[in-house]
Amino acid sequence: MDLSFFFYPNSVAIIGASTTPGKVGYELVKNLVEGGFKGEILPVNPRGGEIFGLNIYPSITSLPSTPDIAIVVTPAETVPKIVEECGSIGVKGVVVISAGFSEVGNRVLEDELVNSAKKYGVRVIGPNSAGIINTFNNFHACMEFRVPRGPISLISQSGAVGGILFAYAREGCIGFSKFVSCGNSCDVTEVDVLEYFLKDEDTGSIALYIETVHDGFKFVDVCRRFKGVKPIIAFKAGRYHAGSRAASSHTGAIASPYHIYSSLFKQFNIFEAPSLSTFFSSSKFSGLNIKVSGSRIVIVTNSGGPGVVATDLCESLGFSLPEPSNSLKNKLSSFLSPICSLRNPIDVTAIGGYEWYYRVLKEIALSGEYDLALVICVPPSFVNPMEVAKAIYDFHKLGFNMPVFPCFMYGDMVRECIKYLESRGIPCALSIEDAVYAAYSIVYFGGVSIGSPIR
Repeated sequence: MDLSFFFYPNSVAIIGASTTPGKVGYELVKNLVEGGFKGEILPVNPRGGEIFGLNIYPSITSLPSTPDIAIVVTPAETVPKIVEECGSIGVKGVVVISAGFSEVGNRVLEDELVNSAKKYGVRVIGPNSAGIINTFNNFHACMEFRVPRGPISLISQSGAVGGILFAYAREGCIGFSKFVSCGNSCDVTEVDVLEYFLKDEDTGSIALYIETVHDGFKFVDVCRRFKGVKPIIAFKAGRYHAGSRAASSHTGAIASPYHIYSSLFKQFNIFEAPSLSTFFSSSKFSGLNIKVSGSRIVIVTNSGGPGVVATDLCESLGFSLPEPSNSLKNKLSSFLSPICSLRNPIDVTAIGGYEWYYRVLKEIALSGEYDLALVICVPPSFVNPMEVAKAIYDFHKLGFNMPVFPCFMYGDMVRECIKYLESRGIPCALSIEDAVYAAYSIVYFGGVSIGSPIR
């Protein structure tokens, strides 16, 4: 399905535009204007007036030209008629932000919306959508944050989940190509968008938050035809009975058993994140085109406990955790304290600062004994964690083929470290689980050999 008219419109109508800051109809116009969209913006509200220097038209039929698409944010009961009016003047697509349809049991009203769209061949995203984004033409037709440009395209059945990822994007190195909040998917479904993104040249990887799939047969067909074309990170919410019930009330759809989704993800090389936080962290790393040549991982930590936790998790996922060779141990012991553990994990202890982290990483990379490194920093009160951040960045600049997955654990002290690294293109994690699963996702998509997970 060609959805390009949604993402590359020359003109857009905002039906339900408002002059009141904080209202969705105001924020939509604001995001388009301040985001730098160069196409024509046509606000519509019966009250008329002006917003951001734009004339507000009293009705759809009073518009000076036919917009390519319309964004609708009016009371639910008005939407079917509005969609019909849009179709009557030749609008190609409508994004319905308005809620109050099948997600609250109002299936009849949603059917009216669908019938109005079909009458004129109008394609509909939503209802109950948070909007759509294309950063490559500054088209931020969304009630969420404006986001920096990047390679990741996000499909979400929750606008709020998209908003959380966008908050990450504004603080760090993650950037987005496109975003669709599918809402109830009364017409255009998450599968249609997935197929479009898999063909899209500006999309490097895809993050997929789903509660249910509306067309299972097409989902299987798309995943089969495009298997391995691009990394897909998925998080399936509503896995169990109560969560499935909540999902159906959120999108108005009927959920399928979780094991079906899990099996399909494995079959079609889709990386399934086990939690929302690992979904976020794995999505961040997926957009950077990181390459690994194997699954031998070394853990460098300044605290024994987190090192043990990380070791358990890495082993459970099938990573190889070999001890350093005697030659490498000798090189490390030449500058580390005798109290440092030289096994894997390599524990530089709480006194480890810039020099030890940097030299340890460099010697490990020179040895060629490991394919990737997990670096953990639990900030002690007497060592500035920024030393560790700078050590990681300076090592990164050396250009070794050994990607580093930093984990700065908690507290206000680490915020500046994360900002420092992510502004320089190195994603970070706040928990061991997030860092390990991010590393696992890179190995997963790299097609390298890895042991079987321990269940």
